[in-house]
Amino acid sequence: MKPEPLNRRDIEAECLCTFERVLNDLGLEVNGRGYGANNRFDPGFNLVGQQRFQYGDLRVVLEDRIVVVEVESAGGLTNLVKYWPLVQSSTKPILLLHAFGQCSANDYLSHLRLWDFIWARMRSELWACAPPAMYAQRFQHVHDDPTGLQAVALAFRRCLTEPLPVVCREVFGYTARHTGLQSPNV
Repeated sequence: MKPEPLNRRDIEAECLCTFERVLNDLGLEVNGRGYGANNRFDPGFNLVGQQRFQYGDLRVVLEDRIVVVEVESAGGLTNLVKYWPLVQSSTKPILLLHAFGQCSANDYLSHLRLWDFIWARMRSELWACAPPAMYAQRFQHVHDDPTGLQAVALAFRRCLTEPLPVVCREVFGYTARHTGLQSPNV
């Protein structure tokens, strides 16, 4: 007797439903999703077509910011680092919410620690000038826990609805002291 094929779950798509519900509640539209041609960018490397990077699993462009959600079911450092060269040409700050799904506390721990290490290096460069061109926050959630994405969904809602200076300070921990300059906007 032949075993029945296992149905593969798209965990990332399941997670993105949480953020789509927030957008529906707010009456906002997604400006980019997944690997579509309108959701790709070249950060100045002369990439074309499928060579270009995905601009987040979900992207919302507002008047004064770009909010990006990246959802990982494994690894994911590229989904942080790829924005570093892009911010040099961006006219709006990028607010990255990066959610890592886990089955246990030890899943991808090395990736999470590396993410923290790289973001600290990126942040020291990007936050040296006021106002910074990028903000990022890493979140962890347990797969199959319906409450696991609540903190990320709340941060996403705040990024979409609250004034940019408040979001930068309260969601991403930015203050003008990071630059040594007094910025009137943050």
